[in-house]
Amino acid sequence: MRQQLPTWQWAKVPSRQRSHRTDPYQPVGTGVGRLAVALLLALLVCGATPSSAQDDDANLPGSSRRIVAIGDIHGAFNGMREILRKIKIIDQRDLWVGGDTVLVQTGDFLDRGPGATKVAELLMALQAEAPKHGGKVIVLLGNHEILNLLGDFRDVTKYIYRNFVDGHSEKRLTVSCNGYSSFYRRLYELRREKPPKRRELVERCLSEQQLGQVEYIEAMGPTGKIGRWLRTLPIAAEVDGIVFVHGGINAEMAEKDLATLNREMHREINSFDRTRKYLIDQDLLLPTSPLADVLSVARQLAKATSSGPSLPPLSSEFLHVLQFSKWLAVREDGPVWFRGYARWTDEEGQEQIPTILERLKADRVVVGHTPQPPFHIRQRFDSRVFLIDTGMLTSFYKGHPSALEIQDGIFTAFYLTKQNLLYAPPTVAMTR
Repeated sequence: MRQQLPTWQWAKVPSRQRSHRTDPYQPVGTGVGRLAVALLLALLVCGATPSSAQDDDANLPGSSRRIVAIGDIHGAFNGMREILRKIKIIDQRDLWVGGDTVLVQTGDFLDRGPGATKVAELLMALQAEAPKHGGKVIVLLGNHEILNLLGDFRDVTKYIYRNFVDGHSEKRLTVSCNGYSSFYRRLYELRREKPPKRRELVERCLSEQQLGQVEYIEAMGPTGKIGRWLRTLPIAAEVDGIVFVHGGINAEMAEKDLATLNREMHREINSFDRTRKYLIDQDLLLPTSPLADVLSVARQLAKATSSGPSLPPLSSEFLHVLQFSKWLAVREDGPVWFRGYARWTDEEGQEQIPTILERLKADRVVVGHTPQPPFHIRQRFDSRVFLIDTGMLTSFYKGHPSALEIQDGIFTAFYLTKQNLLYAPPTVAMTR
């Protein structure tokens, strides 16, 4: 059952600005949000004082048990269930029947498709159920989960928000918009400018915010059911010498082990959460302010603090947020955004993959993130890399559900109506 929302006033959630651009990462803001930032920053610059895991040890010991990997789902709930049933991971009641199978989902299960939250809930349930039967479910963060954790909801559709609508949603929306209008009127007054009429601000908010949006943002926050779970997930895991990651790991990133990469990502999210909460507590942000505003206010507050000795010193988490552009979470070459394995030429891959695998102490890598027609699971670079994003959300990508099965060194691609052998060790291949 979904948690009831707190009774504190919600503020306006910025209207979604759809963009199918996925990298390089740039936070999305709104015109209204930029206005708020401009007003707040003017006060800060003038010297105003603010008012008063999923464990990292995803590695498993070597064994011959089956591994199944599922790529990007993007809310394709029915497609996900169909392929999991096809490969005998779940039954018709969506209960685990995979025995000691290790199921790995490589991220990007949220956004775009109407079943995004149902996908998350099923993954959470299977993750809890599988160990009772000797199995394990490893769910990784992709770039779209990171976007949600950072408050960037550019690819959350009205159909996803509708899943969070209940009998109190209209009242919450009204409370949210009243809080929004009060916040912005106060900002104008502090600038000694005539504020817009309260009714105008409320109507603007009501026209831009959708029912269920307030509840969705709460659910993705640090105290929300899905948000708490997301914050426990790793960005990379290794099972039986195979590394699983959403986008990929280049040679520079491979100098760090997976545990270090996971710790760094969790530290980034924790720093962001703490900084955002601090700014809200100081009345410098609304509870639902977009990412672009969080970063702008944080930077200007840092500038004001450096020139205003009367202001309290900034925390280490706050200072960490000022290095946002360097974070693993948003770097174009970071593990959740990197596309080199799909885009490198054969020559580039043959040159770099051996070094990467050596540094990772791995035999192969499995990634999602980059769907490519004809939407089949592919092997590259002498079967040392497997690309498993087949555009499962048919309405958006025109692809289809798929899964990669790995057992006894044999890699097989499964689809709803067929299966293809991708790789078998030479000794096995000779007997076939």
